[in-house]
Amino acid sequence: MPQLLKGKAALITAASSERGVGIARVLAQNGCAVALHFHKNQDHAEKLQEEIEGKKGKAVICQADLSSEEEIDNLFEKLANSMGNIDILVNNAHAKITRRSFPEATWQECQDQMNVILKGSWHTCRCFLRQVNQNNGGSIIQILSGQINQPIAGYSAFSSALSALAGFSKSLALEAAPLGVRVNAIAPGFIKTEKTPNAPPWVQEKILAETPLGRLANPEDLGKGVLFFASHLSEFITGTCMTLDGGRELVGFS
Repeated sequence: MPQLLKGKAALITAASSERGVGIARVLAQNGCAVALHFHKNQDHAEKLQEEIEGKKGKAVICQADLSSEEEIDNLFEKLANSMGNIDILVNNAHAKITRRSFPEATWQECQDQMNVILKGSWHTCRCFLRQVNQNNGGSIIQILSGQINQPIAGYSAFSSALSALAGFSKSLALEAAPLGVRVNAIAPGFIKTEKTPNAPPWVQEKILAETPLGRLANPEDLGKGVLFFASHLSEFITGTCMTLDGGRELVGFS
């Protein structure tokens, strides 16, 4: 199997999360050197680094608070010294999600999501575009959520920040194109992780019953979507959003 990203380097934010692990594994399997960002879960990031290096891949770990412009600047400076230019940026981070009805939700909860999801992406993308090699181009992949298309009550703060990121990504695609950089997004549905049992069984059963492909997604499914947008296979695609939900969005009345 050809390595689609051989010779490329990627920064994956929130790589220590289960979604981030799936993305990192797929990119590394395809020859990509990966920078594994974490905020607080250093142990998880180190474990993933060891796994990738144990399979002859290249991985470094890097820490930053994505709500801090200064820390993001420092992050890219360190990566330039250890990895050179970054070819692929995967923005996968969000703040802690709390389910709360809108009358009980606070603006601070929305601001917390905005600070990581939108502000974090804003500054990582700015740093990425400053260092990108125009001759080789590059790819930015924004990880959204199926909630931008199928909102769930109680997550207004999370959905608002993701919708803002979706709009920003389209605008950025226009401005990044002259630099040879493509900007695309992925809106995954329910992803089965170790935290899945925390969701009530009836929720899992309902989602599974509504998914035409007959199973729940796993983190590697998301990784394969990222691989597509990161590789030459999507070299003429920018400004789009891929829905990755096994066809659940298609389900109507029957």
